[in-house]
Amino acid sequence: MLTTRQFKCMLEKHKLFLLPVRFQSTSNWISHFANTLDMPENKSENRAKIESFWEGALKDIYEETLMYDNNDVVHSPDECVDPETRKIKVPKSEFVKTYKNSVFSLLDCYRYENNDAQTLESLQREIEDLTLNFSEDSIYKTSPNIMVMLTKNNLPSAKEFLRGKYLMDKEYPGRMTIYAESRSGDSLETSGSELSDEENKNLRCVLSESDKSLLVELGEHSIECLLVHTLGHLFNLENIVSLASLVDRIERNVRDYASSSTLYYNSRVCNLSMDAVDKGTKASKTRAYPFGTALVEFLVSRGLLRLVTYNVDLLNFSDDSGPKTVVKNVVKKGHNYYRSSLVYAECLFNPALLPIKLNLPMVFPPKDWEPHKPEQKRYAKANIIFYFKNREVGDIAKPLNKQSIPLTFDDGSPISKSEIYASVFSSIFKLIEIYDGFGVVRIAIRAHFEENIPGPLQPLKEELLEEALSECIKPSSGEIDISNLPVKSLSSTSRKYPKNITVPRKSGNISLRPFLVADTETIINKNSQHVPYAVGVMVVNPGIPVSRRERIDTYFSEDYSSRIFPTFEERSCQMLKSFIFRVAAITRQNRSAKTIYFHNLGRFDGIFLLKHLALYHPNYTVTPLMRDNRLYEVAVYSKKRLLFTFRDSLHLLPGKLDDLAKNLCPELGSKGSISYEDVRLESLSIMKESLLEYMEQDILLLGGIMQSFQDIYYKAYQADIVNKLTIASLALSLFREKYYDYNKHRIHIPNQNEDTFIRRGYYGGHTDAYLPYGTNLYYYDVNSLYPFVMKEFSMPGGTPVWHSDLEYMTLDNMFGFIEAYVECPKSIKKPFLPYRDNKDGTLIFPTGTFVGVYYSEELKYARDIGYTIIPICGYLFEEMESPFKDYINSLFESRSNAKKKGNNALSFVYKLLMNSLYGRFGINPQSTKTEMCNKSKRDRIFRRPEFIDDVFLREDLYMVSYLTNPGKGPSYWDPPKNSAVQLAAAITAGSRIYMYKYISREDCLYTDTDSIVLGNPLPEEDVSSSVLGKFKLEDKILEGFFLAPKCYSYTTEESDGNKKVYKYKGPGRNVITPEWYKEQYADPSQSLIKKVTYQFRPDWKELSVKKKESTTTLRTLSNSKRIPFFNEKGKYVSTDPLDINDLSSLNYIGTKLLESFKRKTAILEKENSALSQKLQKLEQERGIIAQRRVEEGNNTEDNNTLEQNNAKRAEDNINGDLLDPDTMPRDKKPP
Repeated sequence: MLTTRQFKCMLEKHKLFLLPVRFQSTSNWISHFANTLDMPENKSENRAKIESFWEGALKDIYEETLMYDNNDVVHSPDECVDPETRKIKVPKSEFVKTYKNSVFSLLDCYRYENNDAQTLESLQREIEDLTLNFSEDSIYKTSPNIMVMLTKNNLPSAKEFLRGKYLMDKEYPGRMTIYAESRSGDSLETSGSELSDEENKNLRCVLSESDKSLLVELGEHSIECLLVHTLGHLFNLENIVSLASLVDRIERNVRDYASSSTLYYNSRVCNLSMDAVDKGTKASKTRAYPFGTALVEFLVSRGLLRLVTYNVDLLNFSDDSGPKTVVKNVVKKGHNYYRSSLVYAECLFNPALLPIKLNLPMVFPPKDWEPHKPEQKRYAKANIIFYFKNREVGDIAKPLNKQSIPLTFDDGSPISKSEIYASVFSSIFKLIEIYDGFGVVRIAIRAHFEENIPGPLQPLKEELLEEALSECIKPSSGEIDISNLPVKSLSSTSRKYPKNITVPRKSGNISLRPFLVADTETIINKNSQHVPYAVGVMVVNPGIPVSRRERIDTYFSEDYSSRIFPTFEERSCQMLKSFIFRVAAITRQNRSAKTIYFHNLGRFDGIFLLKHLALYHPNYTVTPLMRDNRLYEVAVYSKKRLLFTFRDSLHLLPGKLDDLAKNLCPELGSKGSISYEDVRLESLSIMKESLLEYMEQDILLLGGIMQSFQDIYYKAYQADIVNKLTIASLALSLFREKYYDYNKHRIHIPNQNEDTFIRRGYYGGHTDAYLPYGTNLYYYDVNSLYPFVMKEFSMPGGTPVWHSDLEYMTLDNMFGFIEAYVECPKSIKKPFLPYRDNKDGTLIFPTGTFVGVYYSEELKYARDIGYTIIPICGYLFEEMESPFKDYINSLFESRSNAKKKGNNALSFVYKLLMNSLYGRFGINPQSTKTEMCNKSKRDRIFRRPEFIDDVFLREDLYMVSYLTNPGKGPSYWDPPKNSAVQLAAAITAGSRIYMYKYISREDCLYTDTDSIVLGNPLPEEDVSSSVLGKFKLEDKILEGFFLAPKCYSYTTEESDGNKKVYKYKGPGRNVITPEWYKEQYADPSQSLIKKVTYQFRPDWKELSVKKKESTTTLRTLSNSKRIPFFNEKGKYVSTDPLDINDLSSLNYIGTKLLESFKRKTAILEKENSALSQKLQKLEQERGIIAQRRVEEGNNTEDNNTLEQNNAKRAEDNINGDLLDPDTMPRDKKPP
């Protein structure tokens, strides 16, 4: 083992080599030094010990070589720099400190002042005077000595150097000799007379003709000033830099400076900026750097630089199209290989002569930054929005006009302020008449301009404001009617999103990519936190079946020396470091393997990895993908290059590891078991073999599961699962690529207003408990309820059309999502339509009156079973044949064939894909997003109202949570791709319609989305275990207790004895017993307090997983969904629906429409009542007439007279006289 002193001596020997390496990552530096000591990377134990020693020694070296002078002495500028020689008289660190102090003290003077534009401009000039900006004058003034070295009269200038020609140097391969143009009177000639004929023949121009035209735009010594400027950037802290960096920086500076000159814009030279060079040479393996390469040789010829080459790597130049350098790639030329990454430029002058280059604080944009543009007339318009408030209705936002108010004519000339004022004044009075009785909360004015105006609009000064107001109140001429002026549409700067789901482009041949699988095992420390003690990783290659002979790299905390790492947490940390380094090495060797799967990364393993990467790997950029406290992915970058990503296999294959293994890879065995209570810190070393064996089996199973899934999916659909994060996105991708007919079944993507409205009508499944107890029951479950509805039911298609008033349309002619007034009579004991409680969001099915948004088809169904429905407003779609028919038919048929063949793995995959599609369309755009960022971005998010929480991780690294899509407007709208909430809402509504026929039966005790518990069996035609949409009998129940939704227990009769099934939603599910259900049924009002232990509770504030104990109350009687009913003996026998009366969600327009509907209904009822009374009166009068005439007929004795009277009565009857007494002759009217 080397001592620290010996180690430092070795460093001093290699000091020249190590200088450029100091700014690389610690791990890269150690890896290089390990190779020099013949320490192979796979000897992890020895390597870990040496790494820990090196890291400690490296800290000392950093402190010695990079730490600046820390004393607080502040010098004045005159004390720092000699005014005549411009030489720095004090250490550069103090000079930099003085500069910073001067600038910030200047800023402090103006910090709390109300500064106007002129003050800020003068302040900016002062800061610029303190800072040595780039300009030819400042370079001459601040760096005279270097300029003298570069601009010698007897030597060619840099400009002449670039106009010359070059030969490749035979003595130093990779270098070149440049022959500059020489002066001959007013013309220039290339000096090369001493060359042989063959050498003259091989001369090549340094610059191409297009590049030479750039030189015309540059001054006599502009290039020399640019070189000093570039050297000031690169050599301020170090006296040696990578040659590739120097060449690249010079090239860009020269091109950018030329492209920014005014003369250059007027020239006809094109494609000469570095961006154009980059774009034009994408297909080329090398990139041309003619300016950078030649000017490096110029600096070498002036004695300012020396090129130092390590090993045998050489700088390569191509002589066919000007000098080039290969920055990163290794190339072959002749019998030699060249690589420029190990060639360095060493500074041979005093770096103190260079100007200081720092980031300049900007408080006011300098006038000379942009060319002056003549003021142009801009078209402008504005919107005025009034916010009203009323006790009954609440807040209402109402625009003053239906369209914007033009402020200018089409040509940009302004409209008179008095004309605008008169128009606005008139519109305000009209609006107030409509909203009489409402209070005005606030008024917002939004202005729109044809061209963006930089910065915020400046308020008018007081005298200008008075002048504008006086102009407004002048009488208008009346010649212009602003309301009739056409309003010009302006291009929106907001984001644009596709209006329809599209068919993706067909990709070419896809080859399966390898991936890694990993797992961690933890132990609970004294703080009740889980700390990893073992971690392992395995590579899974496509086409090579996973077997027990696979190599699994495992790391165990107790393998690390307790002398070097005295605490368990330190050993665990070092273990995770070794794991990260191993993953980086694997992905570096196999660049197509970038994905590492953990099962339950989002709630367990990923939390440890995220914290470890953030705290102990500052050279990596860690980007987590996190929504609603669910971690989907952790991507690790080196600068902008992706190294690897950790992903959660649970999002692709939801289910327990053991169950998945039984379906997808039964040949690998089952999941192992260990006694977690026996795993303690003191027993880790003893149990090492069994613990690692348990972890390796988990890794092996996960590898087999993912490989089987990848292989099945690829054979069926020629796609790789590694490209998708979740099973829902995988199903959506399959549907779009294979089954989606864009022309026939176009699926609309809702905008913000559409999504917000329709989402109010997106409810879940129907879950209710009707009867608490039963015996000899039947538990049925629908075969794939949602896929069945997706196949058989029509779907909303086309672009939705908004209807603010549905008063004159009939419900039968509507198809879409409608806000409606609903009345459910109390006679319906099992209501059909859902209602979401505003207080806690509980979904209930009540009686009473309420307003909600519903799918039109469920409103029609509700009307047919006795509901009163009054549509108010909504989005109407075209009724479209289901676009999912082919998708569902194909997958269901494939699954049936797989089941017949006994292929459980294939059957499981098809079922998963079939059931996972619908939910992807209903993904909520509003969620909690968590990301890692620096302090600057954290401060910006903190000031926004969407901010939720933040966690400080280390210096300049925070984990911030905030709300996405807060609903403020289009500029905040950033929805998930390919979301179509109308489809998800229609599917769930169709499912409720389909199930209600069975739920409404009197013998239905319980329902949960796609299942029912009945007292009698279903008809045979409704039952099948293999037909889509039919019921299969899950269990015959001997005795069952159904106390509340998601809270039930029942006993079934099995061949091997009775089976008890019980379910309880909530934290108490792990402590509940079957006996508790019986006790609760006997006395539903009782509650039981139990202690609950959460073994794995994520703590996102601390980025840890904890074991947590708490108490919970077990109860069932909450009255939140239905009201329990007790008989006269006090026995719990059934439930009744809640009755509500809630019209609070109606807006002002909805209230007016509802009142109109009610008025019309009242008029119709009144008319109906009047007609009924008149009809009743007529019937009574008819009865009196008939009775009298019968009596007259009985009293007469003349049969002829009776016959005549009967004939006459028959005639009168035919003429209708008896039907209306008012039309009868006066002598025949009844008294």
